[in-house]
Amino acid sequence: MSISVFDADGSQISLIPSRALARGGIGYVFERFACLDYERRGYVVEQRSSLGYLDRGIDLVADAPGERIFVQCKFTLQSLGPKKIEQLLYAASSFIQQNLIDGANYFDLVVPALEIAFPRNRRNGGRNAAYEAFSARNRLQRSVVLRVVEVPIELPDVLVSGDGV
Repeated sequence: MSISVFDADGSQISLIPSRALARGGIGYVFERFACLDYERRGYVVEQRSSLGYLDRGIDLVADAPGERIFVQCKFTLQSLGPKKIEQLLYAASSFIQQNLIDGANYFDLVVPALEIAFPRNRRNGGRNAAYEAFSARNRLQRSVVLRVVEVPIELPDVLVSGDGV
């Protein structure tokens, strides 16, 4: 079994083998989909998901002249809390600091839907505590710009089970 990924004109652009699905589940599919999104935008992308826990908190490294993006993909069907954001940033920090370039450096947290990962809190003026924790890091450091990026993906219901990766 495998999953084929097609572009808008119907051409197959990727084939995800079943052994990859068994290893990483839907999280792997989402990482591959995000990788294709960055490649479409002209980046040369290194996929680190085959490293498992040795990826040091970074799923993809996307490079363009004078620019590097460290990418953490989170396929989630639940809100990310401030503690999870802190864990993600901590896990990635060492790798990022050791691999900065002279130029623009970014850390992109890629999610399939902003409104799910960071729902607005009506009691807090519409702000989300996890998003605020992520954004606050931009004010505390200068070497890397932190961004939340939405890469929407539509999946058959049969593939979407559990609480994500």
